[in-house]
Amino acid sequence: MKCYVHESEEAVGICKHCVRAMCKQCAIPNDQNFMVCSERCKQEVLIYQDLMEKTKMAYGLKSGRLPATIIFLTLFGVLFMVFGCFAINTSLFLGIFTIVMGLAFLISGGVYYYNQVKSGLRT
Repeated sequence: MKCYVHESEEAVGICKHCVRAMCKQCAIPNDQNFMVCSERCKQEVLIYQDLMEKTKMAYGLKSGRLPATIIFLTLFGVLFMVFGCFAINTSLFLGIFTIVMGLAFLISGGVYYYNQVKSGLRT
């Protein structure tokens, strides 16, 4: 494969952002472990990497952090079950329905957590 700028030079890598082949002269050095062809591409890649790190934190894919989904499902499960226990005095149907919904939330959170452990995302 040849460099996109220097067509006589052999390419040593591909830009991580724009996917252009580049030679040693065109490659921009950086302290991360990726190759880019321009300063603009370098900035774009850094933005994407930062976004990926924030996404991993939000979904709990980084170690030491529970996903927001598991927290949400567990919290709503507990809230629905508590509300259902109080609502059962007023209306049997509403109380049972709310308790069942709470159980559904708790089971969903447990299944989500189990799938993460099974897939190796969580230890």
